[in-house]
Order: sequence, then structure tokens, then C-alpha cells
Amino acid sequence: EKIYFDMLNAMGLPTSQGDFSDVTQNFANLAYYGEESDKYDVYTYKGEEKIGNDTVANEKKIKELLLPLLEDISKYPATKELNLDIPSFIKFMAVEYASYASDNYWMIPGNFYLFKNENVPESKWQFIDTDFHISYGSGTDPEKALPATLSNYIDVSVVHDKERPLLDNVLKVEENQQLLKDVLKRMLETVFNIEAIGPRIDSIVELIKNDIYWDENVEKMSKFYKDYGDFGYTYKDFENQVTSTDSSGSSSFSDFTIIPIKQWIIEKGKVIAEELDIDVPSKVDTSLGFYEPKYDDDSKKNKDDTTTSENATSTTITTTTETIPTSNNNNDNNNTTTETIPTSNNNNDNNTTTTTTTTTTTTTTTKKTSKKRRFTLRKRPLSNKEPPPPLKRDQ
Repeated sequence: EKIYFDMLNAMGLPTSQGDFSDVTQNFANLAYYGEESDKYDVYTYKGEEKIGNDTVANEKKIKELLLPLLEDISKYPATKELNLDIPSFIKFMAVEYASYASDNYWMIPGNFYLFKNENVPESKWQFIDTDFHISYGSGTDPEKALPATLSNYIDVSVVHDKERPLLDNVLKVEENQQLLKDVLKRMLETVFNIEAIGPRIDSIVELIKNDIYWDENVEKMSKFYKDYGDFGYTYKDFENQVTSTDSSGSSSFSDFTIIPIKQWIIEKGKVIAEELDIDVPSKVDTSLGFYEPKYDDDSKKNKDDTTTSENATSTTITTTTETIPTSNNNNDNNNTTTETIPTSNNNNDNNTTTTTTTTTTTTTTTKKTSKKRRFTLRKRPLSNKEPPPPLKRDQ
């Protein structure tokens, strides 16, 4: 998933973000203590987030915001107008296809955000993919997805309903079909190329491998995994998955197979190149520079040589139903936030039509050292190697 996010960011696409972390419960054990207990104050219910004066669950507001867009989609391209950023959407679909995002819109409708800035009258809806942990050779049928072309990729989907109204109607326009091919070609020249993504994978492996080893050997306190079965995934499987460039590193578990990520990048790149009648470039195009997160901002340094950065995001979303426990670092151990997002089914798939607005602000303070370095604070010591190198940037 981290690689997928990096790839989208390098292409100039907006995404949600995440961090590698160790997750523990802060006494939120989901136990029932009776109706009058005071032990429930470790939870916070956030289902009443508001859009103006209406709650998220307000069906009237949902219809007001979303139904006009759905109507636009149903009438496109006959109307020649669609209140959605089509080029951005096509970029997301290109990465879904190349990376076999098997739990996302093209394969299983769901796991995406819809964002619209209501403060800008002429703004269009933005489609923003999210949740990519089942990608790059993992998923329901990666061996079928790997040789699939654009024309038959939908056949890989395990969902009975193969209709994707937005994608289907967008690709009825010849210019949009060509744009999709152009984006894939550009990806082979930049981010979807083993010469670009290989070093990124290697460096992230160095960052997390100690945790992978620890996770395999630590005593499992939760027995929840037994509901899904213990696949017996080992540290050796992890090594094979992130280092192999051929099928020798594939891992099989009961009824599915995982193709190593580097093998996927190499072989899927060849499939795309053959379909586009081009060769996979042996040298990555770096003419636009590099994508690199902004760790320091010299213009904001104060007299104590401390750098402070603040980021705020506001999103309107359409996503799947989830109950999310989280821990709040501002309190010691007594605050878990649980958010339930109600959804409604559409066309018997797991598409949803729930719209909400979330605003988050984070502040990070880092002391200046004699040598400028990027680092990650962890509970256990990791490799001394440098953090992941930047990806080649494309826009």
C-alpha cells in the first residue's frame, strides 16, 4: 500500500496517507459492562460530524450532493459534460489496472473518496482511490490479472455485475481511451518501472524488516485471526515477496497465490508495453525531477532551531462501512475513537453513497541536528540505512 500511495503521489494525484506503526488497544476491549457503567468513556462516537447544519446521516443532504453527479454520469457522454475531473480519474484507473488493485473500483466497486470543494462554485468532483493493501500480485486471482489487457481486464473481477457506469461511460469517448493509454505509457517511463520503483521497495524493506521479523515471533494476544484462518505467512515469505524478480518467490496459501511485487512490476510492464506496441524503457525519465515529501521548511524555522509544519485536509467521501478504533496520542491511554460510517448498497455491489466531511490538522516538531537527516521514531531499533529514496516525479 505504501508503494501504491508513493506511485500516485509521484503522478501528481491526491491521496489519503498512512504510516508504519505498532498498534495496541488502550483498554478499549469492546466489553459490555451494562447500561450504567462509566467504563465507556474510552470511546468517542464521531458519526455526527456535520456538513453545515446537516448530519452525515441526513439523507436529504446526501441526495442534494450526490444524485446530480450520478445523473451526470448516466447521461455522459451524450451530454458532453460531466461534473467530475476526468483526467484525474483516468490516472487512478491506469494505476488500478497496472497494479491490480483488486479491492478497488475497477475490480470491486468501492474504496474510494468523492471530494468537491463547495466553496468554489465552478469546482468539479474529484475521484480519489484509497485502500491498496491488496495489490501488486496479491488478491483474488493475480495469475489471471497479470496477462490481462485493458479490453478484458474486467473479466478478472469476481463481482457478478461487471458494469462500472463511470468508467464505462468515460471510455466511450475516444479521447479518453487514448488518454488512458498515454498515462500507462508515461508510467512505464517513470514510476511503473523497476529501475525507479526497485530501489524504493528495497529501502522500505530495510525500514520495516525488523518489525516483520518481530511480528512473526511475538506472542499473538488476539485470536481474531482464527476467524479467517492462519495462513502461516513467515518472514521467509516476506523476503521472497520483496526480493524475487521471477516466480521462484511466489507464495501459495490454501486457495490463492501471491506474486512477488518486483516480478509483478517487471512482467506487467511487459504486458502493457506489448499492448501499446512499445518497449519498456531501460532508463527512467527524470526530466521532471523527483517526488519527495517536504520534511523541512527553512522559512518557518524559529529562533530555537525548531521546524514546525501544519497540514489540514478536508474531504467529502464515498466509501465502505467501517468501524475504526484508533488511539489518541494526546492522552496517555484512555481515548479510543470509533467511527461508524453508514452506507447504502447500489446495484448489488459494495459501492456506497455516503458523504461526509472530515478535517484533520497535525503538527510535527523536529529538533535540528548537526547533520540533516530524515528519521522515524520507533519502539525497536531498525536498520541504520537511510529512509526510502524519492520516486521520479510525473505530472
